[in-house]
Amino acid sequence: MPELHDANLSGVRMDWVYVRELFFKDPEPSEGKPTLPEATATISLEHAIAADAQSCTNRLTIELSIPGKTTNPFVRAVVEARFSKASEKSVVDISQFASLQGPVIVMPFLRDAVATATGKSRFGQILLAPINVQSLTAQAAATAPQAAATEPQAAATAPQAAADRKSTRLNSSHAN
Repeated sequence: MPELHDANLSGVRMDWVYVRELFFKDPEPSEGKPTLPEATATISLEHAIAADAQSCTNRLTIELSIPGKTTNPFVRAVVEARFSKASEKSVVDISQFASLQGPVIVMPFLRDAVATATGKSRFGQILLAPINVQSLTAQAAATAPQAAATEPQAAATAPQAAADRKSTRLNSSHAN
């Protein structure tokens, strides 16, 4: 019987994950302490499929901004991960995995990067509330045909990459 952590159970394994970019600028004291209910999070979900269709790369980006403040974005984090089929016998559709499951797996790393960057700030750690990544990817899939029709040049230059930017109101808590 295979072990629970066996990559063959899912058909896909994570090769690596890393924080590509982590930026935090403590807002100016004259701007006051940021309050999270007024903060806005812009989330970008991107993926690319390797030419051999055996692996994919997922990149998640988040920018936290406070409307009307000069220090924007005050947090920006980019996390990237690579996934590949666990074996040649794997029947997993890597393209479907990249658009649906990949972002869900990478999101906790993004949340951790934000918490780490803000953890020792003067106003306290920002803990992002769980985000329904599957809902964001479903919205991205629904708007992808419209985006391709309005941006034919972008679709032509990156046929195997899919990207969508979603802006959502940040509902999160922080510790002081």
